[in-house]
Amino acid sequence: MLLDRATDSTVPFWDALTTALSLAATYGQCRKKVESWYLWIATDVVYVPLYAHKGLYLTSLLYLGFMALCVAGLLGWRRELAGRTGPAVPVEAAA
Repeated sequence: MLLDRATDSTVPFWDALTTALSLAATYGQCRKKVESWYLWIATDVVYVPLYAHKGLYLTSLLYLGFMALCVAGLLGWRRELAGRTGPAVPVEAAA
């Protein structure tokens, strides 16, 4: 509502949504939550057409690149977590 009434934004809901998703994703990244990558991807899915709608095609292209980086980050984190949580070795067998 604030963006609608206090700014000249032509798409206040989408601007607010991307801001809220970005803040939540940043919080998740600080907490090292894998789910934060999904939030970043969802945010970029909104940003790309939003910037294209506003005529900011290069910025839209930039966010496509950010989305690719997010997918790479998600895959990397998941791969690393899978490597850490491999089969557990009983303490007796390890000794």
